[in-house]
Amino acid sequence: MSRAHAPARATSGRRARAPHTTRVTRAARAARAPSRWGPPGLDWVALAAAAAVALLGCASAGPKGDPRGCLYCAGRTPASPGVRAGERADAGVDGSASADAAAGAPGADASRTDPADARSDPGDARTEAGLPDAAREASREPGRDAGPDAVEAGARAATGSPCTGGEGVLVDCFPTSGIVVTPPYAVGPPPEPSSCGNGSTDCAAIYLGAADDELPSLVCLDRDLGARIFRNEGRFVFTDITAASGFAIANPKHNPGPLVALAAGDLDHDGCDDFVARPEPSYDTSNFLVWRGDCAGHFVEVTDAWGLRSTQIPNASPIGVSLVDVNGDGRLDVVGGRFAPTVDIGAVVLARSDPSGGWKLVDTSTIGLAASGYPFVVGFSDVDGSGQMDVIVLNQPRCDSDMPWGSGTVHVGKLPSQLFLARGDGTFAEKIVPGVFGDTSFCLSNSPMGLVGGDSDGDGTWELFITDFMKQRHFAIGKDLSFVDLAPSDGSELDWNVEGDPSQGYMVGWSAHFVDWGRDGNTGLFVACGKDEGNTLQPYSKLLLRSGTHLGLHPELLPGLDAHCSDGSTAADFDGDAVMDIMPDGWGESPELLWNRVGTGAALSIRLRGTTSNASGIGAKVAVTSNGKTITREIYPGSARRGWSEPRAFFGLGSNAAADQVVVTWPGGAVQTLSNVAAGRMTIIEH
Repeated sequence: MSRAHAPARATSGRRARAPHTTRVTRAARAARAPSRWGPPGLDWVALAAAAAVALLGCASAGPKGDPRGCLYCAGRTPASPGVRAGERADAGVDGSASADAAAGAPGADASRTDPADARSDPGDARTEAGLPDAAREASREPGRDAGPDAVEAGARAATGSPCTGGEGVLVDCFPTSGIVVTPPYAVGPPPEPSSCGNGSTDCAAIYLGAADDELPSLVCLDRDLGARIFRNEGRFVFTDITAASGFAIANPKHNPGPLVALAAGDLDHDGCDDFVARPEPSYDTSNFLVWRGDCAGHFVEVTDAWGLRSTQIPNASPIGVSLVDVNGDGRLDVVGGRFAPTVDIGAVVLARSDPSGGWKLVDTSTIGLAASGYPFVVGFSDVDGSGQMDVIVLNQPRCDSDMPWGSGTVHVGKLPSQLFLARGDGTFAEKIVPGVFGDTSFCLSNSPMGLVGGDSDGDGTWELFITDFMKQRHFAIGKDLSFVDLAPSDGSELDWNVEGDPSQGYMVGWSAHFVDWGRDGNTGLFVACGKDEGNTLQPYSKLLLRSGTHLGLHPELLPGLDAHCSDGSTAADFDGDAVMDIMPDGWGESPELLWNRVGTGAALSIRLRGTTSNASGIGAKVAVTSNGKTITREIYPGSARRGWSEPRAFFGLGSNAAADQVVVTWPGGAVQTLSNVAAGRMTIIEH
């Protein structure tokens, strides 16, 4: 959206971030202290100043949209929370770049100057976390607040977290996080025996500011307010800033809950995350509701101003929401699924960006996206390697049967899941894959509900892991678009809640994430599980570690946490250590906020910023080479009908101090190559 079409940003309550020069000053204070910040006697001030100058030079290297791009790094070494380092790489004409570290002084923050580089504490919301002053102070990252006194005090106090737990496992930080939500459907009749409970606590990761070192915050469904916004204070402590953020909806205590799904991203290319919700039809008949962020923790509804108000089909149920660039114009489009009263009504709802600057609802049948059925997920992955995101509609299978609907039933025909390949011009063509997509045999015994794409084992073959009732699917996709299911042989099929014990009920997988648990280049899985349709026993989340070609279950790494009911999950680096943490939602219970302490190897995370591509980098592929292996991740935050993850790619480097090479393939095919990218930090790559 051009600025001419964008409503004015809210500015009340804005408090400026500490300027970059103040952060360099903080480095000097930290360097003088005989502590973990580094060896005494080294001139940290000079090194910090050099890093800042180098990085700011990168910021002015060329105009926005320059295909050569630019790299910015702002990271924290896992061993030294709060330490910042800066490095830069100027891309060559061919898109290549070198990321050899510039002078990276502990304590120096050389993140890029941004026009929107400001952050506020709306009101005095920080005190609402309910933590004692000492605990709240210790939970902050050094230097998150402006002012040299606060910086120095934070550096002294930030020695730990209210969340504690053993190393080598996942630790649930939710009880001490300050996050409090009321699930939708919390008031009403008791749940069906086949259900986990009433209501899901769906959350979306969101950046509230524009700084390079921004930690992901959360916006979560809430029955009482529609949604609540929680600012990440660092070290798994969050502050509820909903009241001061400006977010509000009419009739907030609408039962069964006003909103049913969330996603976040920079829709209007202004450097600030916005968020989109699917409303419950009895609350609001629009397909989507949208709030614009101002990089200062404030939000204003812009559904009508941006042309996103459109009427839901009567008696249809909204399913999920995703943000992805469908037509390749460099702006995010808004996509959702729906359970329609008859299967001949389209299952995909698309609000596509428009040259006028807003968005318009599109008849998806006119662009070759003739999906029908009852989708649990309308998902995306570039399965054919074209550089464009393909559409995957995972249908709830009801093969020639009657499906309950309201007080009666409807007859449902054969409803296979469907794959639509992007043609590169904003249109799609359905691809029939026998036994998988467009084939009625796939719906005879399965109900797929979530997906994640990537090359997890480094063999150069794209993979698609699909969660399901009973048997999970792990497809290797050939260049000829043949699909081979690896799950029966690699250990990821996962039939039962407790493997090998059918008496414990069958597994119901909802969402999944590829995770390098050991940080050693061996990618495993996390699968969030629920229960449904006859399986009334306790579900168990699954953590799988890779050993060669085998994926093995390791429930001991989820001590006391695997018996949890979810129908989605959010993955993000909540504590800034470049490692993926996971937040399984709560289906009839509180969510979990899982601090990933499983591995000990070096870690690297990549965040993208598009200028010619969409601003959140969604749809890009990131390939990292280390230890002779190349692992590829896809930037796509939505893996299920609930849960929206941070748009970031995570990698383990083992004992290596840097990745040998990082290759980013942007939506549309532009490629950037960087070498010697340091571990222990978040690297931001702009194109």
